[in-house]
Amino acid sequence: SSGINAEYGGDAAAYAAIAGDLKGITLYQSLDTEGLHTLGTVIVDYRGYRVVGQSIISGILSRDQEQSIIYGSIDNGKTINSNEKFGKVLESSSKKLHLREHSVIGGDETEHRLVTSYDCKGIIGNDGRHYLIDLFRSFAPDVFALGVPLENYRSEEEQPAPMFTCPPTSHKLATLRAELIEAFACYRYVLFTQNMSAKFIKAKGERESKLKEIEGSKEGKEEKEGKDCNESD
Repeated sequence: SSGINAEYGGDAAAYAAIAGDLKGITLYQSLDTEGLHTLGTVIVDYRGYRVVGQSIISGILSRDQEQSIIYGSIDNGKTINSNEKFGKVLESSSKKLHLREHSVIGGDETEHRLVTSYDCKGIIGNDGRHYLIDLFRSFAPDVFALGVPLENYRSEEEQPAPMFTCPPTSHKLATLRAELIEAFACYRYVLFTQNMSAKFIKAKGERESKLKEIEGSKEGKEEKEGKDCNESD
């Protein structure tokens, strides 16, 4: 694993990938999405070594890896697979996790529509079940933990004073936590409700003031017409 993850931080990346995969599995299992399955997984840390045990997908050993993957990528994005049926299975969980379907361009310049990161892989076993594996990148990278400067994402006019600093990690697989995304989504819902409420109150006040103006103009007109009648008499 350390060789595979050399560009992401070696042994530290390998440890982080396994831990992230387990968190992703736990998360998707908690959603209990109909038709979507994950692998039974156990991690054992013993005397400086990390051992991972996972259940085997039905029929996976009788097929080549390239033939098995129908969703995602096994070569770091050079070749990407997408599957409409598998994407449909992921729809329910993606809404709960606030993940939006997006376009991904592969090494052959072909566009694919994915819900997850292309690192997450989809396999249909011989039992007909849809399995989602390699979930260590279930969420977007944490740019603060990766040490990416904010100016890469904002213009000079938008640069705020930093609210906090994040210590750099020893690997490049740091991702946002599901709790953070859920909290942010709740905050945006509350903000939307407050904005709509403020607009409604403002519109109601403008409508009431306009009605008062109309009523006042009517009363003034009636009063004027009454004076004209008296003068004519």
